[in-house]
Amino acid sequence: MLTVLALGIAETAINRLFDDLSDDDKASLVGKTLRVHIGAVLLHGLVVDVVFDTNKVRFEPAPSALFDDIDGTLSVANLQELMACLTDDTDICQYATTGDTAIIHAIRHIIHTHPKSQALLDRFYLYF
Repeated sequence: MLTVLALGIAETAINRLFDDLSDDDKASLVGKTLRVHIGAVLLHGLVVDVVFDTNKVRFEPAPSALFDDIDGTLSVANLQELMACLTDDTDICQYATTGDTAIIHAIRHIIHTHPKSQALLDRFYLYF
């Protein structure tokens, strides 16, 4: 239950930032789906699909099917590692990724260049 609440808060905050992005910033993400595994998947870790639509970002529980219509995956051990992957300039190869890693690079670019993203991250770190 707490996880659902946290995802809802994160989705709302991300959509506020997404609303302020230019069409050029959104272009590399719109129509893409990134599957994020947090924790050990075999031990019932969190698996969520991040779907980038034209006007918003949606978090959806990942279906249990083995093959889905996703563009890329990112697997991390915990939320701190997820944030490090999205905010640090470290090589993306140190994280378990498959498929279109350009999605992660586009997210990194937005985080590093959009003025409101730092305030959003500061609030995130207050709670987590």
